[in-house]
Amino acid sequence: MSPSIADILAAVASWYGITTLDLRSSRRARAVSRPRQVAMYLAKTLTPRSYPAIGRAMGRDHTTVMYGVDQIAALSLEDPSILAAVAGIRRQLAPQYTAARWPATRP
Repeated sequence: MSPSIADILAAVASWYGITTLDLRSSRRARAVSRPRQVAMYLAKTLTPRSYPAIGRAMGRDHTTVMYGVDQIAALSLEDPSILAAVAGIRRQLAPQYTAARWPATRP
């Protein structure tokens, strides 16, 4: 069973010390936009939901979700802090999964 998008938003907000309202807001500050992209990436990789469904849940267009997923997939290969955050949040959401089971690529 996969986590819900609401569960993912709550876990990401907790990890980054922001609120779920911040993740759904229109703010573009990196302190909010990067966690938002992480949430999009995790929603796509951990749930069977489509880009449009994830976008609706987060108040975004599906192309924004696609861009966010691509950004985090690329950044997780270059930036250890992004990779650590993604792996840590995954462990929080589903302890039975390990980072090795989840590739850092767009599905």
